[in-house]
Amino acid sequence: FTNLIGNAIKYNDNAEKWVEIGFIEAKTVSNGDQITHTFYIRDNSIGIPPQHLERIFEIFKRLHPQDQYGGGTGAGLTIVRKIVERHDGKIWVESTPGEGSTFYFTLSAG
Repeated sequence: FTNLIGNAIKYNDNAEKWVEIGFIEAKTVSNGDQITHTFYIRDNSIGIPPQHLERIFEIFKRLHPQDQYGGGTGAGLTIVRKIVERHDGKIWVESTPGEGSTFYFTLSAG
């Protein structure tokens, strides 16, 4: 969660920043033995243009110059994706530029 929450604050120009963390659902996977939980982190950040929704998960890919929004290497979301995938989960983002983003991820239990 740390990277996603940090990015929600870092990439936010609003005077009043907010981050919402939530849980959507738990559903049984087709084999009947595994339960998948879906979580989300929603914010009122600058948002992400549609053409970059997948690119942000690529290693060392930044949408802004190093001197904007506190720098960074562009590795954070790649690491988040790898961690989620190692737990048999998936991560994706829905975003509207100028309004904010919602990152969803699933984790399996059982």
